[in-house]
Amino acid sequence: MTKAIVPIALTLFVASGCERLAVTAIRVGRGPVESTVTSVEAGVVEPLHKANLASPVSGRIVKVNCEEGDRVPAGAVVIELENHLEKLRVDETASDLARLRKMRDDVATEEQIEDADFAHQRALENYDRTLIRAPFAGLVAEVNARVGEMTFGSMALALGGGGVGGAPLIYLVDDSKLFVEAEIDETDVFRVQPSQPVKVTLGGVDQRILRARVVSMSPAVSTDEGESRTAEVKVELLSPGYQAPPSGNGGSSPSLLDSSILVDPSEVLVGMSADLEIIVKRASDAVRIPTTSILDRGAEKFVYIVKGGKAGLGGQLERRKIVTGIGNWDLMGVTSGLAPGDLVVIPTDVKLLADGLEVQVVVDDARLDGP
Repeated sequence: MTKAIVPIALTLFVASGCERLAVTAIRVGRGPVESTVTSVEAGVVEPLHKANLASPVSGRIVKVNCEEGDRVPAGAVVIELENHLEKLRVDETASDLARLRKMRDDVATEEQIEDADFAHQRALENYDRTLIRAPFAGLVAEVNARVGEMTFGSMALALGGGGVGGAPLIYLVDDSKLFVEAEIDETDVFRVQPSQPVKVTLGGVDQRILRARVVSMSPAVSTDEGESRTAEVKVELLSPGYQAPPSGNGGSSPSLLDSSILVDPSEVLVGMSADLEIIVKRASDAVRIPTTSILDRGAEKFVYIVKGGKAGLGGQLERRKIVTGIGNWDLMGVTSGLAPGDLVVIPTDVKLLADGLEVQVVVDDARLDGP
């Protein structure tokens, strides 16, 4: 990840009997620069699927077959309700159906056999409704069921009281794939496209980030009264070793991610907050400077460079008009006005800077470190 540019305070010192302003300067270099779109607020990590499980019928809980943190296969019975009557009915109808089938050629008619088969299938269905099954393979994220307690069915859950204490009996997530859903400003919606690379910064993981890609964006902009107009973007979290196919806007290895401490999605928890930085355009070899070095007056952008300056030696400031290209909060590409090797001042107090001012130079080449 490109290092953040933190300006150093300007100071005065005495050199060769005259006072000069000491400035920190960055040597202009070449390298990759991205134009980015950021989420307006933190998004949320979401699983591929999630489900609040409840029984379709009321009953007393007799078995809870999982604990929080367990992984269960699709179709696994996670909770069983009291069902001895349903079991008896299954056995009775199975016996009746078998008996009638044996009598098919002598006494039993096809209609009687069909009726018995229907009764047996209905008994099986009623029995199965007392078993709460996992609808997909996944992680048990929450368990609110206790043996001996009553559950009041899925209709009550829809009304806010289906599980113990109003919570779902089981909260199940399929975290085989993880996504982040976040809002971007309406002014950026036409810049974001599927498959663009994304830097995802997690809310609880000390500045470590994840590689991601844009999956989709909402087809409509929110118009809720009193809120900014935004659109929801959905990105898929990718493993650190993921290699994106080459694209017209930047290739397979976006530099915002190259030098970052990448987290594997297996270390991420569903529900975490996450900020998005979507790389919408990339120049792989641009003349670039820290964005904080750029000043403006109206529509004109300019920087101060040091003419004749070397590390520890004096030089003279020159106000230089520039034309910028793509960039972000850290680095900005320059298409006109600068060349590699120029020394650009990082200003902290613009009032102290002036065209032709004699200065002492502290060159900090490490401040433009990047991929």
